[in-house]
Amino acid sequence: MYEGDSPSTAKLEKGQKWSLRHLLYAMLLPSGNDASYSIAAGVAKQIPGNENKSTRELLDYFNDLMNDVRDEVGATNSNFMVPDGNSYYNYVPDKQWDDRITNHYVTADDMIKFALLAFNYGAIAKVTSTYSSSFTIESGEKMPYSNTNSLLNIGSSYYYKHAVGLKTGTTNPAGACLIAGADYNGRFVIAAIMNNSVSSNRYVDALSIFNSIF
Repeated sequence: MYEGDSPSTAKLEKGQKWSLRHLLYAMLLPSGNDASYSIAAGVAKQIPGNENKSTRELLDYFNDLMNDVRDEVGATNSNFMVPDGNSYYNYVPDKQWDDRITNHYVTADDMIKFALLAFNYGAIAKVTSTYSSSFTIESGEKMPYSNTNSLLNIGSSYYYKHAVGLKTGTTNPAGACLIAGADYNGRFVIAAIMNNSVSSNRYVDALSIFNSIF
């Protein structure tokens, strides 16, 4: 990851021992970009033949896995080059990273397809519908996290009691984004909201969509 004015992290530290389940909370609640890199490299390293690959090689392998899933769900207008897709890496004086960001892109329609797939996994659905969680990782440190999704925050004016996730995201080119899920009265709805110049407007848009449907 970029070591400077970096995007949000889960404050992972070298030498800690994490389970994959806990890393999902670290990635999906506080938008831990460091957790996304740890998951990517860790998962790729479990594949036979990858044991001795460098971190960057492992990340490249995981990116290929993401694009395999892209092809499986028919997300034809997206391409993955980094685990978190964060445009902050444009500031790194490394042309290889610049090329990665230039060629990393998604569309709202494709994000709906990815969200539908994600909700099929119980572990992911449980994490993304959680507002706060505190747990002790395998190396002994206690890690408390809160979800960046205001739809899940009962203390927020944007709280929506039928919300079930899924994820916020903000980059310079994409603006403030939100993939919002709601489950009510036998109907499950996902809204993809992108390119808001004001962070709170993504919740206003999500609430407008859900209220018009439900």
